[in-house]
Amino acid sequence: MYTTNDISIKKMLGLTLIEMLVAITMSSMILLLVTSIYMTTQKNFHMQEALSELDENARFSEELLRSSIQKSGYIGCAHLSHDLPIQNDTSYILTTNNKLTVQVGSLSDELTIRFADTQSASLVSPIWQSSKLTLSLHPKFNAEDIAVITDCQKAEIVRIVHVSYEANRQVITLASPLHYSFQSSAEVSHLSIVSYFIEKTKRKKNDGSPVYSLFKKELNQQKTELVENVEGMRLTFDVFKDGQILPKNSDNFLDSDSVMGVTAKLLLTHYERLNLKKIVYIYIPIENEYAYV
Repeated sequence: MYTTNDISIKKMLGLTLIEMLVAITMSSMILLLVTSIYMTTQKNFHMQEALSELDENARFSEELLRSSIQKSGYIGCAHLSHDLPIQNDTSYILTTNNKLTVQVGSLSDELTIRFADTQSASLVSPIWQSSKLTLSLHPKFNAEDIAVITDCQKAEIVRIVHVSYEANRQVITLASPLHYSFQSSAEVSHLSIVSYFIEKTKRKKNDGSPVYSLFKKELNQQKTELVENVEGMRLTFDVFKDGQILPKNSDNFLDSDSVMGVTAKLLLTHYERLNLKKIVYIYIPIENEYAYV
């Protein structure tokens, strides 16, 4: 025979079981919701992180290209022009026509920029038809460096074969005697020939394909990897011709004399977490007062 207490206990047990099932169901739904929010948040975080890295790579690439392109044709206090006398006893040439050159590849362009470094040493004493020059101590030169000597009216490109130091000065010996005479305070700078190009690295993506990067190669130096995950670079040049500025693609660009600006189209990728691709356009103006002549 059931008592009233037994029936009450059974009712209480029944209600508790239903409540437990409801609680478990609600807990599962809340857990799924929290998990979904977490996964979405993580995905958005990784997306923003990847986009931020792409933007950073774009800014760094722009800074590197801009710093060199805007120096193209710089030759110290002289101004590179068709009328500037330049004597050259080396295989390296700097003219208005080759201060910017481009080599077209199947997937990317290679840009080469020529200029004299903005930091220069000063000639301590006048010199004429000699192969030994005494310079201020900085910047320092090394054997096999290619240098540019200019006095604002003319320039000479030379190869250094030996360097010695005495009394806070450096004495450089050239491969051959100078053709021009130079007075004291003439500028002596390193000749820079810098190439930017895209090349695959030894690293692999998650799918096994190679990682590409932006590289730089300087005169008499090894190539250096600059920016990872840059897979392509195409160049366009703004050229002043017949009274107007015309765009020239890299495949029909021949003369850098009248270049007013360079546009670099870069293909950036991110492969670690997300397979993202982004195309950025970088425009770099070039001061060219002789383009309008």
